[in-house]
Amino acid sequence: MRLPPSSYPPRGILYFLIRPSLWGRVICPFILTLLLGLIILILSMVYLLPLQARAVIAAGCPPWAAWLTMVIITILESAIITLLMFALIIPIYQDSLFDAVLRSRGLGYLVDRKRSLSQHGLVIWGGAAAGVVWAVVYVFFQILVLLITLPLHAIPILGTMLYCFINGWVLCWGLLLHWDIEFLDLSISESRRRAKSRKTEYFQFGVVATALEIIPLANLLFTWTNVVAAALWVADEVEYDEKQARKAVEEGRPNPPPRLQPHHSAGTLINDGDNLIAA
Repeated sequence: MRLPPSSYPPRGILYFLIRPSLWGRVICPFILTLLLGLIILILSMVYLLPLQARAVIAAGCPPWAAWLTMVIITILESAIITLLMFALIIPIYQDSLFDAVLRSRGLGYLVDRKRSLSQHGLVIWGGAAAGVVWAVVYVFFQILVLLITLPLHAIPILGTMLYCFINGWVLCWGLLLHWDIEFLDLSISESRRRAKSRKTEYFQFGVVATALEIIPLANLLFTWTNVVAAALWVADEVEYDEKQARKAVEEGRPNPPPRLQPHHSAGTLINDGDNLIAA
């Protein structure tokens, strides 16, 4: 039975917590982002909160309502700033965690066969160059959408729900860019088109993942578990494709088009020992 995309972020949390072998991939960057998160939260409460509260009070809002609202908004702002800092410095660690999850699911052969050249002919040294490329593109779109949707937090509950919905697609696309670019050899534009063609699934995954990532301090863990969740989703799709391909081979039917392969490279699947690969 195929699980709904929205179920993967919670599954990612559980999968990460019960597998200590994955923890080593995030200890160093986690400590770094934890310190950044604490510093940003403290500075926001000390400097940003009073400025915003006084501005709202000056606009005619009752002091108690102004301070209460601005405390909530300041906490959310600090979480968003932490996410932006995280997105700029952590992508290579995230790629490593993504690959480790695939290996833990028995799909290490995909990681081993990861192509060393991107579609534009750039050499990928240990995934670092690709990580920088997609991180820059992803961060650009993420910052743009975050800035546009930031005022939504001024609307209690409903505004935050809208924020998660609007940012969900962007977040999900970013989490799967590593797969698209380094495993499927898609360009950025091809990856974006692929994400748009599956926008309903991306929204379902992304809304839940975004909601987890705006929880102050806890988002430092959930940002990692969302990477695990994305890898689990990919692993399930790959296993489903392989199962369908084996069934087609056994029944003598043409292979069904795999959901996770680009259309221009989807070919006939052949048996390679224990796994089916594209010919």
